[in-house]
Amino acid sequence: KKAGSVMGERARRLLYDLVAYCLIGNPIMTNTRAFQNTTDGNLRTSKALTRDNLITGITAFETQQENGANVDMKATHLIVAKAARFAAPELIAPSRLITGSDTVRGDFNSVAGSVENVLHDARIDNGFDDPTDVSDVPAVIAGVPTSWWLADANQKAMELCYVQGHGRAPRLRSGTLSNGQYGFWYDCSMTAGIAPVKRKSIQRNNA
Repeated sequence: KKAGSVMGERARRLLYDLVAYCLIGNPIMTNTRAFQNTTDGNLRTSKALTRDNLITGITAFETQQENGANVDMKATHLIVAKAARFAAPELIAPSRLITGSDTVRGDFNSVAGSVENVLHDARIDNGFDDPTDVSDVPAVIAGVPTSWWLADANQKAMELCYVQGHGRAPRLRSGTLSNGQYGFWYDCSMTAGIAPVKRKSIQRNNA
């Protein structure tokens, strides 16, 4: 590929890396606590992705309160690693959960439909370059393939921001070298940032 095309693709990938940075990298906020933490109740530990843990996670997520009032969260998305993209939909599928006879519960999956969408991303499996590291060789944020998240798309946990007047697409420039040099030069900029805005809208679960 041409150098300019590669630079543009990497700039566009920055947007997704910024979202992953907040979810996986879990940055420290101005109150000195991580975006997802046990004190604020949006981080649970020892919670592998199982039916029972999904039930307790959804219950905790959708019964949150603020100053004594319900905040009416709804788990619209279940976010998992690529490795869990087949197991996760099975937990919320309307198909039979068990075979044979179960006199207590039968074969009805009561979790079916409790979460509308399953999202999966390889950054959760493999990690990715830290988008906030401006060094030539940026640090790598390690993957967390056994972690999973619940999110409410109607109450945003994060806001993606752009610099006014710069547009939302990568800006690519190019030219020819001068002063007796032969060749071409390229540079690319992507003026975007991300801001975590609401902890209660996201719940992280670590295995």
